[in-house]
Amino acid sequence: MDDGKVNVTDVLLAVSLITQKGDHSDGAYRYRGLKVQTDADGYTVVVSDDETSLTVMFHNTYRIDTPQRRAMNAFFQKLDAVIEEART
Repeated sequence: MDDGKVNVTDVLLAVSLITQKGDHSDGAYRYRGLKVQTDADGYTVVVSDDETSLTVMFHNTYRIDTPQRRAMNAFFQKLDAVIEEART
């Protein structure tokens, strides 16, 4: 995440890796401290950890829900690591 903006393409790249390598249970995939869930039609994807969630919706819009900046920063560190892994 640069300049406070989320690159949805990168997030979806991470989602792909998490669904490929993650453990699947209770309707979610878990990998490297992140959880991925989708709605029934697949148009909404939620990537989350214990404190922060990033919801990617139709037309590449998104919403971040977090209690504080520290939690958001920790979330994006995890997400960035998965994005980097997906690129290699």
